Amino acid sequence: MKHLLLSLCTLLLLACSHSDVELSATDLSQPINMGNADARVLGEIPLSDAPELQAAILAIKAREHQLRKEVGDGAADSYIMAIKDYLTLHHPDLAKELL
Repeated sequence: MKHLLLSLCTLLLLACSHSDVELSATDLSQPINMGNADARVLGEIPLSDAPELQAAILAIKAREHQLRKEVGDGAADSYIMAIKDYLTLHHPDLAKELL
């Protein structure tokens, strides 16, 4: 249980760490960089740790929603595509499970 709480706190901090970045609907490099960073974190979680994986996926979905609402569909789509591309390239087993 302590591990789950620590994981959730870490993911919350990760989610908040991007909030001070000013995002533009025309500059998609920032959402792509955010997606790559979040995918790296997700890729470090063992497949056997279902609660931590679920928490990470929820944090990603929350960020996607926030990007759609505050910046636009292009930024959110770029964020998710960066995650998919990173996982497919670096963590194919996880990508098979999630995608």
